[in-house]
Amino acid sequence: MCPLIKEEVRRMEEISQQTIFLCENQIDTYEQLKEKQAEMDDLISQRKKLTNKMRRAAFDEKETLSQQKKGLSDQISVLRKDLKWSLGVEKRSLDMVDRIIILFKKLDRIAKKRVQMSSLFY
Repeated sequence: MCPLIKEEVRRMEEISQQTIFLCENQIDTYEQLKEKQAEMDDLISQRKKLTNKMRRAAFDEKETLSQQKKGLSDQISVLRKDLKWSLGVEKRSLDMVDRIIILFKKLDRIAKKRVQMSSLFY
């Protein structure tokens, strides 16, 4: 397969995965995307606290803390994957907003030129 086609197929797959992510998590707003990041930050903070507790804990407590830490790590890895998709969505959304702003500016300039041109004929 041609490299350009491979790249477009990869990009299409990425957009497809991002769309699935948005639908599965019922994300409609930019703020909801940011909540995912905050959730992961909270889990990372909890895991760090568990690591610190493990340093001071007795030997028999370390196993329990280790299991809790493993559970948090599993949740974090799932959230990291989700965040990968959400960051892609965020980037594409911001790019679209920029394009729309540029388009409106161009349309505004065209409208102003038409007004100027029509005033010349009257």
